[in-house]
Amino acid sequence: MVSSGAAFYPNAALIDYGATKSAMVAMGKALARKYCAANVLVNSVLPGLIHTPMWERAAGEVATANRSTTEAVLANNARSVPLGRYGTAEEIAAVIVFLCSNAASYINGAAITVDGGQGGHV
Repeated sequence: MVSSGAAFYPNAALIDYGATKSAMVAMGKALARKYCAANVLVNSVLPGLIHTPMWERAAGEVATANRSTTEAVLANNARSVPLGRYGTAEEIAAVIVFLCSNAASYINGAAITVDGGQGGHV
């Protein structure tokens, strides 16, 4: 399952989003317990700030409203991540591929945060 770091670090301005993402993680844990006897593993991946077309559009809107540039808004957002950058879809996919491999055969019901160290600032 793909949820969001907001499952553990909700934002007061986006209460419904955080609650939904928390519910996804809880559902993943419940499904993991329910189906493990059938050898089905269920885990959740919680991305942080990932560079996507959605962020490009949102940054463009913020830039327009603040007489800035999309690039400046994206750079400012990236400063909230200890690694200093947005993650990529490929980095999230790599975690999912790992979880689908035999190397992850003893991982079940986990919620794995992939956020560049951002933690509570998602």
